[in-house]
Amino acid sequence: MKTPILKTERFIIRSFEEKDLEAFAQYRSQPEIAKFQNWTDYSYQNALDLFKAIDYSNFNIDGNWYQLAIVKKKTDELIGDLAVHFIDGEQQDLS
Repeated sequence: MKTPILKTERFIIRSFEEKDLEAFAQYRSQPEIAKFQNWTDYSYQNALDLFKAIDYSNFNIDGNWYQLAIVKKKTDELIGDLAVHFIDGEQQDLS
């Protein structure tokens, strides 16, 4: 299954692209963000490693996690992300 693209009037949720990674690493490295996560520091290399590990061509495979980008529709600027975990054929987790 191809990764879906979800659109609203102002935002798009889509697969990450390499151009998103600098902004992704920048906000994930902020202490006020990291304190709610399981890391204390997040680098560009961390973002690149995550990006390379995700196979979006196999979206919706049980047991897999996928990171999706949330961008502004008008500018394609990354403003956040969303994790999707396909637990099994009936359960999914959004984080």
